[in-house]
Amino acid sequence: MMKPLPFPAVLFIEPTNQCNFKCGVCPESVPDFREKAGYYQRMSEATWRRVYAELGDIYMGFEAIRFWGMGEPMLNPNLASMIQGLSLTTNRTELATNGSLLDRYAGPLLGSGLDLLRISVYGGTADYADNSGSIFQAKDILDQARRFRKMRDERGSKTPHITAQLMAPPQDVPEFIFEWSGVADDLSIDLRHNWGGSDQRLVSIGIAAPTTGCCPKPFRELYIKANGDVSVCCLDWDGQLVVGNVNRQSLSEIWNGPEIDDIRASHENGTRSFLSACRDCNFMTRDAQGNFL
Repeated sequence: MMKPLPFPAVLFIEPTNQCNFKCGVCPESVPDFREKAGYYQRMSEATWRRVYAELGDIYMGFEAIRFWGMGEPMLNPNLASMIQGLSLTTNRTELATNGSLLDRYAGPLLGSGLDLLRISVYGGTADYADNSGSIFQAKDILDQARRFRKMRDERGSKTPHITAQLMAPPQDVPEFIFEWSGVADDLSIDLRHNWGGSDQRLVSIGIAAPTTGCCPKPFRELYIKANGDVSVCCLDWDGQLVVGNVNRQSLSEIWNGPEIDDIRASHENGTRSFLSACRDCNFMTRDAQGNFL
């Protein structure tokens, strides 16, 4: 089997899997999400401190630590402290958010050492509330982002770099570009996927054929869920690829354990079809321009 890295290059930390949006493209919209996920909580201080202590003691230099998962990270009031605590162990700290709570946490986030803020945009004026399953409108999110940008610029800082990513149908692209240009530092369009084909009740967000070959995620990433479970994939919302729990094991033990090696072997030897979470996944299927087919 191909030898993995000594430690993952990218670490995902899920501050919470609770969300104030119920987007149709996200598993959060499934009525039995809590039951299928197996938990519905913020990451406890005890779990967070275990991760912090281990990484502070044994490892420096992640490619990136990404503070997101299934929920809205800002629903965890300790988010800024979590980012600041790990900022010295990585080359880059990243946060993905729906932007609905930016006004409330702008100050702490700007002082946390955050390198990149990605705001997910769920549509334009006409369809934002329906697409996001929330009480918010497109203008609410845009105005908060504009105020956050102003605060950052007034501090004479270039970080966090702000990117806005459209997670909505193509008809919203012109309005998205017009409204968000000059607010975000750059814009992107979501590369859509099917959440591993995990639930047919989700709004269709990908038509590509399943990925073929070996997925790199089990060889370079770990995803720490809010309940302490550790998965090899940030799309693993229902825990099918959990390989340990940080409340009972160290990350080093999990990264080098037999459970994760079994998943790696399945991808290497062509038997990934036996993994239900990987069998129909189209996350890595893209055309030459990087778009999903």
